[in-house]
Amino acid sequence: MTHVVINAKRIGSPAGHHRQPRSGPTSSTLIGGASTEATPGSVVHATAAELAGLRFVFWSASDGIGGGVTTTTTVDQQVGDSPLTLTAWYYPVGGIDGPGDSGYLIDAFSATLNDFVDDDFVTVTSDPSLTSAANVAGWVPTKQAEVLTAFGSIHGGQVFQTWVGDAPATGATASLAQGASGLAIATYRAQQIAIPRPEVNKREGWLIFGGIGVDGGGFVIPIGGGPGGGPVGPWGPFIERVGHLLQVGMHSSSLGKEGLRLQQLALEQLHVATKEQFGVIEG
Repeated sequence: MTHVVINAKRIGSPAGHHRQPRSGPTSSTLIGGASTEATPGSVVHATAAELAGLRFVFWSASDGIGGGVTTTTTVDQQVGDSPLTLTAWYYPVGGIDGPGDSGYLIDAFSATLNDFVDDDFVTVTSDPSLTSAANVAGWVPTKQAEVLTAFGSIHGGQVFQTWVGDAPATGATASLAQGASGLAIATYRAQQIAIPRPEVNKREGWLIFGGIGVDGGGFVIPIGGGPGGGPVGPWGPFIERVGHLLQVGMHSSSLGKEGLRLQQLALEQLHVATKEQFGVIEG
């Protein structure tokens, strides 16, 4: 079995943003998350929650050897033989104050390490005089429109993957509009872990955390199952939800006390789902 951790982190330090040297921790872990044991070759499903005051930016997947990122809020990640960590990364709504009136906070992220790294990683090709400060302070002012070009590799040969955040990008080039503010992160990895887009017709067993069926918070993680179809329209989401809950009941029966807790939670969520479906039907 492979150990899988799913968590959420807030980008940035309370001490502010400065890359060389770092002004503080690169991130802080948010409340919630989960860990489980999964069979190699199985698929772990995770959905980023909506969190007050924060906006979702990207998912990272890392097993300490490879890594990958995606900006979709939901991921299906195949489990290998090495311990796997899936992290949902968030950024404060409104951003983090920088040294200027407008500008972009920038940084380099290693999907393999599942953390930000301090290496020089970018050239401000539109104004090379800004390059040194961009790599040291992690900030690019936008009094004028600027263009960033990420290095092809950093940190011992980790290769550029993609830009994530707010800046429109083509390949290694990101464009910052005049007067705009936001976040631009260049991501790197040593060996790619593919993060496929989820299939909407998938039927799997799910572990439910943090009130998924009540207010959308928490994470959803599959614990087994197989393919299957289902109806569409107003009944589709309800049948999908009931199918997940039934799978929880079947798969958790052998988990002892923890299994009983999961079965109780599944029944509670089934009750909530049924009440909500009555509301849909009655309009």
